[in-house]
Amino acid sequence: MTALDWTILPNGKSAVRPIRQGDRVACALATMQKITACDASVAVVREKTDRSVCPRHLAEYVLKSAGMGNRWGLNLREVVTAQAKQTLVEMYAGEFEVLMTEGMAEAQESAFGMLPDELRKAVTA
Repeated sequence: MTALDWTILPNGKSAVRPIRQGDRVACALATMQKITACDASVAVVREKTDRSVCPRHLAEYVLKSAGMGNRWGLNLREVVTAQAKQTLVEMYAGEFEVLMTEGMAEAQESAFGMLPDELRKAVTA
C-alpha cells in the first residue's frame, strides 16, 4: 500500500481510501443499529486507527474535517432531520400554528393543574 492510495481530508490529519477486499465490511461506527442502521462500508478512514465506514459516517468524517460540527463530530441524521422538520413547518405553517397553540394550552393546563386551587384561579383569571 502506498501513500497514493489515500486522500488527505481537509483537516490534514485524516485520510480516506475506498474499501478493498480484505477490509472490514461492517461500519466500525455502527453503534446504534436499531436507531439508524448503517449500510455496508464504502471507505476506510485513517485517523489514529483505520476504520471501515458506511456512506453516512464517511460524509460525517468529511464534513467534520472541513470544520463543520462540534468537537464530537457531526451527526448527519440530526442535521437532515432538522432540515426536513423546518421544511414541513414551512409547508404546513397554518397546521403547525394550530398544533403549537393547542400544545401550549394543554401544557399550561397540565402545569397549572399542579398548583393549589387558589393560586390556579388567580393565574388563570
